[in-house]
Amino acid sequence: MHTKLFTFIAIGLFVALLSFDHAEAQRKPKEELNKLPCKAAVSYLMKQVMGGISKCSKTMKFKNQKERTAKMNCILKCVMISEGILNPDGTADVATVKAFVDREVPEKFIGKVMPMVSNCIDDPKVKLDPTEEYCKSYEPPIKCLMDQMPTFCEKNPDL
Repeated sequence: MHTKLFTFIAIGLFVALLSFDHAEAQRKPKEELNKLPCKAAVSYLMKQVMGGISKCSKTMKFKNQKERTAKMNCILKCVMISEGILNPDGTADVATVKAFVDREVPEKFIGKVMPMVSNCIDDPKVKLDPTEEYCKSYEPPIKCLMDQMPTFCEKNPDL
């Protein structure tokens, strides 16, 4: 059960990084993203996530750049909460993450995302702690996924 939950969380984070956009009117439907070549879809979606990171950074009201940098995992946690990958209190459950995946993952990505995500969540020591000031428990799955993203399209030329 633990691994299944983190699989869903990792999928959700990957998709959030691909599809985050607070301005719903500008978000492309997943059917439209399915029609784009992989690099075009990822490029479009990465532009969207930058808006989410910016919005979360502003709402968190950091004292300075040093604090913002120290709390980067908290910014990404905020993105995951805003997108509905995590519950509002920063915890996770399979139903919440699955609902997000069903709503947001373009069909052509699902089969390719799952193996990548599995590599990021195999560590049974990963336990999210929503009470941490610097959100360190969120770092391992976030780092793993962020490391995978630059080569996602190269590793999946059929997308």
